[in-house]
Amino acid sequence: MRYLTTGIMAATVAALIACGGDGGSPVEPPHGAVVTRLELVTNNALVFTGNRVGMRTLVRAYDSRGQLVQAPALSLTVPQGWTASGDTVVAPTYESAGVVKIAADEAPVQSLDVVAAVDLRGFDWSASWACRQRPGDETKRLGRDMSLWVDSASYLTLEVDSVVYQGDAGWIQNFGGVAQMWMGGAVVYFNSDASADTLALHDMVRVIGYQAPDTLSLWAAQNLGRGGVAVRTNDAPLTYEGLGWCGEDWSGEDDPVTLIGTPRE
Repeated sequence: MRYLTTGIMAATVAALIACGGDGGSPVEPPHGAVVTRLELVTNNALVFTGNRVGMRTLVRAYDSRGQLVQAPALSLTVPQGWTASGDTVVAPTYESAGVVKIAADEAPVQSLDVVAAVDLRGFDWSASWACRQRPGDETKRLGRDMSLWVDSASYLTLEVDSVVYQGDAGWIQNFGGVAQMWMGGAVVYFNSDASADTLALHDMVRVIGYQAPDTLSLWAAQNLGRGGVAVRTNDAPLTYEGLGWCGEDWSGEDDPVTLIGTPRE
């Protein structure tokens, strides 16, 4: 666009002289602003495998006066397996992580951590895990008899109604994370008197804190400070196993969660 504008201005000056202009000195065509500072909108970016992202959406460019430069010309250096086309970066078709270096004119180079990860929305998910109390601990009764303590709970194979990313319908900001899983199913509470209660669950939310190659960080929505990491153990169906999704009511150790995803047809 800079060269196009210069060419139009030069042609206009030449036309004025040819048509009997005042013959004065030609007007110097304006030059595009020089970028002296780049500011990252975020220091990391998740890109779904095989997808692309425009770096201009992730960085702001400023000139020496502190003015925002529109449509800056960016120079990109991408990690192995990634490709750059103009100001766009294309993720590989497999999961990967690396650093994209972004340069422009006189600005110091900025580094952006990027992850290529699977789009969890492309799968139907089920989940199961258990929560346990330490001996002597008590937890608030969730069943029909408030006088009983709960020793442990087993979340049966829960079906995930939907997976939402930020910007999707159903996203709740204060739950945070990179993705949120909305689940339905049942949980069995094992009581201190050896009885058991089964309760139906609706619209239970569990959070994917972050995605890395073959790895998911798991948070309980009601207690974001507690969670674990699930690692992929099988590619078909897509299976992750790791620490569970127990909330703050559970003082014992979580049993591993199992997440199983089958591709949607």
